[in-house]
Amino acid sequence: MFLSDLLQEMQVECISAISQNKNVQDHWITTQSPLFQKVCENKPHIDAKLHLLGLLTKSHIETSAQYEQSASPSRKMQQVLSETLGDQYAIKFNNQVSQELILVTHLWLYTQGYLHMDDTLAYEHALQSQKLLGPELLFQNIDTDELLNQFIQSYQMGKQANPKKVSGILHWLKKCKNWFCH
Repeated sequence: MFLSDLLQEMQVECISAISQNKNVQDHWITTQSPLFQKVCENKPHIDAKLHLLGLLTKSHIETSAQYEQSASPSRKMQQVLSETLGDQYAIKFNNQVSQELILVTHLWLYTQGYLHMDDTLAYEHALQSQKLLGPELLFQNIDTDELLNQFIQSYQMGKQANPKKVSGILHWLKKCKNWFCH
């Protein structure tokens, strides 16, 4: 299975942060596809969505570390631009790693929701990314609470895109009740 096909099958484009950052998404898919393909080929008995979760976990860890290394120089650059050219130009300077971290966080949380993983854990992951990105977002006048809400919304959208299938004896009894009552 191709990474781009799986993401399309899972309907990740419904997240505006992903659909609005097509260049960042395309770059991430291009760089991660070879590893995803290799893992799927080496372990075909494991659901590709679980491989995606692993890939996104790895990608989130790496991108977070990369962002932490680049954040200080990036803020210094923004400060220099602000002092020399003004805030209106400094805000236009984008740390590409922060854009990738935002994208990966949305994809990661969406996938966690899609797989019906623990809500509390997803919230902790969202909060972790929000705190990491906070200083840069504040400089750019971006509401960090709004970003946190968007992250949580991505998780919820993942859950909605893959509703749990009800099964078991309780489901069977409800079906029988509905059949006899109608």
